[in-house]
Amino acid sequence: MEVYGKNDDKLHPKIIVPRVWTNPRNFNFDHIGNAMLALFETLSYKGWNVIRDILYLRQGPWAVLFIHIYVFIGCMIGLTLFVGVVVANYTENRGTALLTVDQRRWHDLKARLKMAQPLHVPPKPPESAKLRSYLYDLTLSRAFKQSFAILVVVNSFTLVVPWNVEEEKQRRNVLFGLTVLSAFCNILFTIEILLKAVAFTVRGFWQSRRNRGDFFITMLGLTWIVFHFLFQVPAYIAGGINEWKRLTYTFGYMVVILRFFTIAGRKSTLKMLMLTVLMSMVRSLFIIAAMFLLVLFYAYTGVILFGMVKYGQAVSKHVNFRNGREALVVLFRSVTGEDWNDIMHDCMRSPPFCYWAEGLNYWETDCGNYFGAILYFCSFYLIITYIVLNVLVAIIMENFSLFYSSEEDALLSYADIRNFQQVWNYVDADQKQNFESFDSRDSIEEESGSKKKARRRNSIPELVGEARKFMFGSLAKRLEKASETKAGKDRRGTLKQIQMPTYELPDLEENLDEAGDSPQERRHSVDTPLSNNPELLVLNTSTPSVEFNTIEQNQDLHQWWTDLFEL
Repeated sequence: MEVYGKNDDKLHPKIIVPRVWTNPRNFNFDHIGNAMLALFETLSYKGWNVIRDILYLRQGPWAVLFIHIYVFIGCMIGLTLFVGVVVANYTENRGTALLTVDQRRWHDLKARLKMAQPLHVPPKPPESAKLRSYLYDLTLSRAFKQSFAILVVVNSFTLVVPWNVEEEKQRRNVLFGLTVLSAFCNILFTIEILLKAVAFTVRGFWQSRRNRGDFFITMLGLTWIVFHFLFQVPAYIAGGINEWKRLTYTFGYMVVILRFFTIAGRKSTLKMLMLTVLMSMVRSLFIIAAMFLLVLFYAYTGVILFGMVKYGQAVSKHVNFRNGREALVVLFRSVTGEDWNDIMHDCMRSPPFCYWAEGLNYWETDCGNYFGAILYFCSFYLIITYIVLNVLVAIIMENFSLFYSSEEDALLSYADIRNFQQVWNYVDADQKQNFESFDSRDSIEEESGSKKKARRRNSIPELVGEARKFMFGSLAKRLEKASETKAGKDRRGTLKQIQMPTYELPDLEENLDEAGDSPQERRHSVDTPLSNNPELLVLNTSTPSVEFNTIEQNQDLHQWWTDLFEL
């Protein structure tokens, strides 16, 4: 549509102003102080494009290289080195930077084992309870777990459309179908809870914290189904259907969001990621508290200095220092670098751009404090953003390297720890988290001519070390003896393959020696203590292999054991 007089300058009013040469509003290079302030603001990637555009217009394209080179060297490289210095100082203060490679591995192993809690999975039901045995194998199968993990994703997909009354007026059928799909998923989750309760018994089901969380969220989902689908008729009769739907829609998508977080417990990688977040929050609790106190100090200082500053480009009714609450909001916003430099320049306002008269007190005017604003905002941004936040980055990096370190660099991989948790769960059927040494040790010591000095309880690190040294060492000798009829070449190859995964753990060895046990006293094999129990592993002396009598208990554990001795 063509508007009459759109491009005619004679029809538009004009404002005649004097042509003057003035600096840009927020920066200039008139002297070294202003130049350093402009470049310090550029370090935070704030306002550098404005400097670039003005340099391009006034000085030409070649002048743009100045600001681009500074951003590349100062921001991309310099700040990265600054972060590296903060991280290095943090690790040196913690002492981890001075550890050798083996000491660092042992330090990470202790941290991993500290979080290797029991699985809280009840033992398999007896063979007489066929239904419970079948449900036990079903609920612990990989296909069952993956199916319900996919179901959690499908349930989260129902939030693709907003759940509210306004959306219902526009897409009634679509929203109704998504809510029905979410209700169906909640019913399937209820069936999962019932199957686990039957397979594990109610007491065994309640031992796991993850099962308790699933039960709580499932109860919330069933409550939402009742409120959203069954109570709509009474609400419609009472005339408050819209208010009731707003309540149920809000309650419904909160249940969906809570259900989505349960997927972290169904996948080991996501579980490690959540552990990284939680451990980082716990270890950085004092850093966060100190940062909050520092922000609180700056907030009250800002109220004193800039409480009556005139509104401008950045300072407004939403961003100001009129009271402590508003000041806290402004500073938490400035922590992320959001327009902190524009707020600083508004707080630097001086006459004639503000009300000021001879003899007035500073707090009776609406002017800012030029040098006070520079010192206040630059020190705040330097301390909080460049130092404190980088300390938090160092803590997160340390935890991230702990959980996601290379398996070749770790003394024990996560697969080893996971399989040991499963073996521990079979042995510690009463979930006491400790158990007496095997009674068969006495007979083993009598056969070897050694006597145990003192009976002691086993901890997870000790049993892991013993599993590495005892099981592989003595088993290799027995397999060598059992395979004497084979050819020498085959026999040597078999022993080499078995001995390849064996190595010594120095720290575990020292801990065990301090307990009063020598390596000769700890030498034993796995077939003697387990031969009297048909439910556990037995060694087949006819062939150099290990078999499960109860293979149906755990196919993954059987495969791990088989692969371990077929290396």
